[in-house]
Amino acid sequence: MSSARLFLSVFLTWLVPGLGHYSIGRRGKAAYFFVLLVALYVTGMALAEFRNVSIERHPYFSLAYGFMGLPTLVALVATAPLRVENDLNPDLGCLLTAVAGLLNVLVMIDAYTIAEDSRSHPAAAGAASAS
Repeated sequence: MSSARLFLSVFLTWLVPGLGHYSIGRRGKAAYFFVLLVALYVTGMALAEFRNVSIERHPYFSLAYGFMGLPTLVALVATAPLRVENDLNPDLGCLLTAVAGLLNVLVMIDAYTIAEDSRSHPAAAGAASAS
């Protein structure tokens, strides 16, 4: 596996949790990570009434949100027209959404590690992806 393929697995995982694992043949892990992280992300948004993904209102949390590429982009576009009428304390929602983004960093590291191991041991990777 080339260095470009390693980078691609990490990039795809950043874009959509689990997509990097899917691209390297780990379908079960891909589904698990996708469901877990997207559910946590959306739950955090729901607890904050879908108003927490905002760079202006929550600049520090937005750094963590950035590790979930496509979900954050969709959230920014979809929730931009929502007005904040009462400034609720969305700490739990912000925290859960941020934790989902930070957990995706671990998923990116896992995708990189699996891709790198398959580059080092191609016979073992082929046997693992066949099962």
